[in-house]
Amino acid sequence: AGNHPLLPRRLSYPEVVPARFHDDCLYRDGDELAERLEHVLRAGARQPAGLAAAMERYSWRARVSAYDHLLDEVAASAA
Repeated sequence: AGNHPLLPRRLSYPEVVPARFHDDCLYRDGDELAERLEHVLRAGARQPAGLAAAMERYSWRARVSAYDHLLDEVAASAA
């Protein structure tokens, strides 16, 4: 959607977000989050260039077929 993500390093985001975006998108603690959030809000920062393309594999458009397949399997096994 064009927003600038701010995500905690302590969860699985470092494994999901490509390494080249870690410095822009991941924070370590509450103080760093506050600093980054203030910057994003004051500067009107948009997401880093290339992030949307790098994360496309997680979009609904890319995942819907896999979800449909899994739901069909679940429904078939319950019948």
